[in-house]
Amino acid sequence: MQATTHQTGVRPVGTQGRPVSISVNAFAIKSLPTTRFFHYDVIFEPEVKDPHKAQNILDKLQTISRPDIFKSRVAFDGKKNLYSPIELVPGGGAEFEVFLGDRPPPPGIKRGTFLVRIKKVATIEPVVKGSNRAISGSKSGGAMSHDPQMSVNLLQALVRQAPLMGSATYNSRCVFDPHSKENKNIGGGFQLWRGYFQSVRPTADKMILNVDISTAVVYRSVSVVDWALAYLDSVSRERVDVRYLENLTPQHQHWKMLKAALKNVKVTAAYPPGRKDARPIKYLVPNVGAIEFQKDGQPTTIQEYFRSHHGKNLQRPRLFGLSMDVKGKTIVPAEVCQIEPGQLHRNLLPTALAKEALEFSTKAPQDRLQQIINAVKGSFLNYTDSDFVRRVGMEIDLQPMTIRGRLLGSPGIKYNAENVVNMVQGAWKTKPHRFQDTRGSKGSVWAVVSLSERSRDPEIVKFVEELRATCIGFGMEIAPLQGSVRRGSSQGGVERMLEDTKRQIPKPTLTIVVLPDQAHALPQRKHVKVWGDTTGNMATQCVMDSKLQRRRPFDSYYVNLALKINARLGGVNSSAIGPVASQLLQAPIMVLGADVGHPGPGVKDKPSIASLVASCDRTLTRYAAFTQLQPPRVEVIESLEQMVFEALVYFYQRNPNLGYIPGPKCPPPLRNVVFYRDGVSEGEYQDVFTTEAAMIRAGWTRFFREKQWREPPLLLTYIVVGKRHHFRFIPDRRAGDDVKDKSGNVHAGLVVDTEVVSPTTVDFYLQSHGGLLGTSRPAHYIVLWNDAVCGNNRMSLDGLQEFSFYLCHVYARASRSISIPAPVYYADLVCARANYYFDESLESEIATASSETCDIDKWRAGFHPPGPQNMYFV
Repeated sequence: MQATTHQTGVRPVGTQGRPVSISVNAFAIKSLPTTRFFHYDVIFEPEVKDPHKAQNILDKLQTISRPDIFKSRVAFDGKKNLYSPIELVPGGGAEFEVFLGDRPPPPGIKRGTFLVRIKKVATIEPVVKGSNRAISGSKSGGAMSHDPQMSVNLLQALVRQAPLMGSATYNSRCVFDPHSKENKNIGGGFQLWRGYFQSVRPTADKMILNVDISTAVVYRSVSVVDWALAYLDSVSRERVDVRYLENLTPQHQHWKMLKAALKNVKVTAAYPPGRKDARPIKYLVPNVGAIEFQKDGQPTTIQEYFRSHHGKNLQRPRLFGLSMDVKGKTIVPAEVCQIEPGQLHRNLLPTALAKEALEFSTKAPQDRLQQIINAVKGSFLNYTDSDFVRRVGMEIDLQPMTIRGRLLGSPGIKYNAENVVNMVQGAWKTKPHRFQDTRGSKGSVWAVVSLSERSRDPEIVKFVEELRATCIGFGMEIAPLQGSVRRGSSQGGVERMLEDTKRQIPKPTLTIVVLPDQAHALPQRKHVKVWGDTTGNMATQCVMDSKLQRRRPFDSYYVNLALKINARLGGVNSSAIGPVASQLLQAPIMVLGADVGHPGPGVKDKPSIASLVASCDRTLTRYAAFTQLQPPRVEVIESLEQMVFEALVYFYQRNPNLGYIPGPKCPPPLRNVVFYRDGVSEGEYQDVFTTEAAMIRAGWTRFFREKQWREPPLLLTYIVVGKRHHFRFIPDRRAGDDVKDKSGNVHAGLVVDTEVVSPTTVDFYLQSHGGLLGTSRPAHYIVLWNDAVCGNNRMSLDGLQEFSFYLCHVYARASRSISIPAPVYYADLVCARANYYFDESLESEIATASSETCDIDKWRAGFHPPGPQNMYFV
């Protein structure tokens, strides 16, 4: 199967909506390289995984080792691709020896010496097309052949090279400026640095450069001891001193947190004097001065060794030490080590620092755009003077592009009454409307459990009564509170206490659980949700004890809880009404949302989790959830055929009369299936689509064959929804209230499908939510297949855009439009919740083993997700 949109030659463009003019953080590349380039593969021996280290080796090769060969500076991506404007060596390949130290090594010593092999793989020739220069590639020694991705990779390397040479702090997407005036210390041993994302993108008539600001959390370059004190200050929210560090043991929670935060952080040691190489920390060891080892056949301690060998008396020998290898052969006292500058912190910040990091990274739309313009004109990105840009004939426009977008009309929101609620800046009022369907709450009985020692029974009862009054105001039927508040400990036995509560109250349908605000509330919430979703088979609602302060019914917090509770009990809060959706929903339709959640970076022994949610009602507001495990890092949903089959079984259980009961009034069978896929990267579109579309069709065919029903033709629409992109659409400062909202963002409903979109794939950007804080990010929709029929015609691009916007208004947890279609959001939630359903003994066993492989059968045996049921995941 080949991806298509059933268009013939002309890329479709939408026409519906009010035209608006907006700026975008993209800059036209006015002229492309006029120079021939030679593309080389680079291999390092021994292997170099650190891109910054690889850049240093290449830089030394060019400037010190072989400047006679590298007469013109080359662009290098830090991995394996090197681009040179001159042919470096005849014959297509060569190898060089590079020593990374300051002085040549002694004879026979190879430490710090690298063998660099280069091999020519392509020649990239400039080609003039009309008034605009483009580039095409030819395989070395072969015929000319156009390779657009080769051109993009070359341009990407050229624009990134100057900032890469100006900073040692970068990742695969962004480069961070160590000298930015915005950089700031935030405590906890961290700094915030300003950085820039750069991406060359091909469009229908030109190449463009997408530039965005970015934020990095960076370790401060201080002594390891000072860093540890600052870090523990932030996580404990109280002052700690060196004596506290001396008394930490590996069993202490703060030790474990410090160990995780410092793992693989590079440090330099003051001893032996003169040694400059930084080495990564593997783990921490307590009481470093007392550690014994053999020196010249005699036992000694690290404290004695430093005194006798280096003339250094350790000031704090009881402090922890740093093991620089996994076997513990090299251990250095923390007090003589300094953290290497410019290192990225890739984990979550301590909670006390998260707010400041959010404020640093949040920029109003116009402020964000101006900062990007300043960077494009500035010396760090250096587009005007860089040898890698200017001297090869490239020219980048220093002003952002102005493009045309369209503002779609918002759908109406329908509650129980016949009237339709209008939206204001992406939101709508819930009061005084009654929920559309509250049948799930009929005769509802609530149980109340408190795991918080701080909360008091009278304030809990008051809170629950006001929440109940809010729910009743929305039309829900809820009995008065049965009995008293049940009390339990937050230290354990949560499931047992919940089960006892269920037995003591006649047929409870919802359990409200009050949790403490401290960090240990998180595992308690997990126990509550696992019990409610699986063994207890009951809806649960957790509330932090800080939320028990006196409120009034219909307070926003009560409203949010009521929205969740009604959905979890099987109700529908509201639905949306729009022209295309109304026409499309006249016939049966099923919308699917899918995602794959992967384990954290570096985790190889835990599986990925695939989730699928499937609509099961005609307003597309109720969804059933399905989850499966698969090997880690696999993006294709391997069990999609089975999941689609199960979704169809559930769909027809909820809608039993579709097309298979004889009679003139029988509704038509299900044919339209719209599949929204989350989490697929650009390079995976074709492979993932081809495999998963075939599995969707296989699940469809299997269902009808097992039912022995006539199989209707499947009209499949497959759309990838992307969130990890950097395009931002910004209204003019002088734009009126009809274009921008109070946050300075364009109103919800902005769609862009020209000028910054792909030249080969049908795609569009939809900013479906109102602005709240900072600059809104639109979602990117990539239409890989479209068979959907709306009425008697195939769904147009306009129809897909309006339908996607419609689905952003049926999210049960909000009374405002959201940034992605509800089924995509639900699939994310299901993936996150699925992490709760593993046996705890399995998690502990796997974590202790630290295996390099994943025993998928063992994980599947210890995985117990709920079946399709009411929307427990909201």
